[in-house]
Amino acid sequence: MTVLFSNVDDKKTHRTILKLTTASTNVVVTKPIPTLSALTACIWVQINETGHDAAFVSYATSEHENEFLIYYYCVGFHVYINGVLLVIRTAPIDDGAWHHVCITWSSSDGGWKYYHNGVISKEGSDFQIGHALGSGGFLVLGQEQDTVGGSYDARQAMVGSLTEFNLWSRSLTADEIAETAGDCSIDGDVFSWNIADLFIEGDVLLKIEDVCSK
Repeated sequence: MTVLFSNVDDKKTHRTILKLTTASTNVVVTKPIPTLSALTACIWVQINETGHDAAFVSYATSEHENEFLIYYYCVGFHVYINGVLLVIRTAPIDDGAWHHVCITWSSSDGGWKYYHNGVISKEGSDFQIGHALGSGGFLVLGQEQDTVGGSYDARQAMVGSLTEFNLWSRSLTADEIAETAGDCSIDGDVFSWNIADLFIEGDVLLKIEDVCSK
């Protein structure tokens, strides 16, 4: 593992950006994940390679390798919950700019929403009603797991920058999502962005930048 630091005065939380420089790099969330019957997952991403697929968030359990997945593929997203696919068609975001991506979902009605830069872009209902994400799985940023904790495919890896991944145990409102896009100090209740709670494998450049101010 090679980790390079650029103007990082501490290794905690907000404004710390991870630049994943190779397709073999992955970032493991070390905090345990509980059972979730609703969720909001938000992350800031920057992709420089046009037309390249990129796994942003991959959560795998013994039941489902795609227990929860946010996977970008040039014309939208593949989102999985309990191994079931939801296809969300969107405008491309592989343009070298920073993008704030959020997915919300609730088991009670199967309602889901995709937010781009703090604004609802797509929404639907009746997706995985009555289901819940299993606890105790393996959560990775920047890679797509085909087995729990491994079997990564370089063609699906994210090469670019990410920061401010937060995970909540409920479906945030539109006003709350807009607030998170503009304020990087807002923390998720399941996982709050803090590199002390990450295990990094591969070549990564760490730097300080306030993407929310953009």
